[in-house]
Amino acid sequence: MDGGMPREGGAVLFVALIILFLMTLLAVAAMRLTTTNLQVVGNEQFKAEAQTAAAFALDQTVNNKDFIGITTSTTQKVSLTMDDSTADASALSVALGAPACKRHRLITKSELVTQVGGQYTVSSQDLPCFGGLPSGGATIIDLSAAGTSSDDSLCTTALFDVQASVNDPTTSASVTVNQGIELRMEAADADAKCAP
Repeated sequence: MDGGMPREGGAVLFVALIILFLMTLLAVAAMRLTTTNLQVVGNEQFKAEAQTAAAFALDQTVNNKDFIGITTSTTQKVSLTMDDSTADASALSVALGAPACKRHRLITKSELVTQVGGQYTVSSQDLPCFGGLPSGGATIIDLSAAGTSSDDSLCTTALFDVQASVNDPTTSASVTVNQGIELRMEAADADAKCAP
């Protein structure tokens, strides 16, 4: 006869191992969730910084006095923390595409003429569109001599698109930003730039 305690057969040990296993699974899931959340936050931060860098590079390109003459893609380093991007190891590399003309249309003379007191006037900046040279102030014109007001002028509006892309070499995340700009150009230049 056994004069001691009853045998439990290891049931408590078995239940304890199952609970330990479930707690380990919960800990691993929590660590994975934390890692995923950190990656999402890191990607969102990169996206915000990349959009800022791309917008800065696009602004410099669009405001370049030689904008129309840019024919090749370029790469530009942009630092968000320092004035000198060459000294900043964390500066983002922005790939800028060449400006591409998407469309253009001739401006009619009626769009450029204003009627003041029964006289038709054209501002000095619009005179080249009529074939004249710019002068100071508004110029009174004779529409019968310049053709009817619905005739096309010598100027066009052209829509250009410039694309900037930033890639993160660490995570392979990328951001692409497009910027459209509409410019007034001479019709001959627009025909050459916007040819299909």
